Amino acid sequence: ILIAVITAFLCLFLEGGFYLLPITVIFWYFHGKKPQQCIGIGVWTAVLLIHALISYLGGDAGCSLYSHLCFDNEWAMLPVIFFILMYNGERGRNTKFTKYMFYVIYPLHLWILMIIRFILV
Repeated sequence: ILIAVITAFLCLFLEGGFYLLPITVIFWYFHGKKPQQCIGIGVWTAVLLIHALISYLGGDAGCSLYSHLCFDNEWAMLPVIFFILMYNGERGRNTKFTKYMFYVIYPLHLWILMIIRFILV
């Protein structure tokens, strides 16, 4: 119980925040059971999407549906289910290219998304 409390507290300071805590519990509880993991993630993302829609419908003046779905975007974890189902339990290629490609791709895609946002807005 102490480890769970410490983990929950530390989630406040991590990238996913408390939204990621149920996902880690789902992965832990259904370890090795892909269908149950996918159902759990699907239910959690549906709850988060409903929360975003309810907060929009609650009448927050001046905020669009786009704003609510973009800033309460944790519901968009749904595509992770595809990758869970595709994972076969084996490590992929381990070359220098594949290792360092992710150090470039992640920040690069964030830059591209921000540039697109500034162009469109």
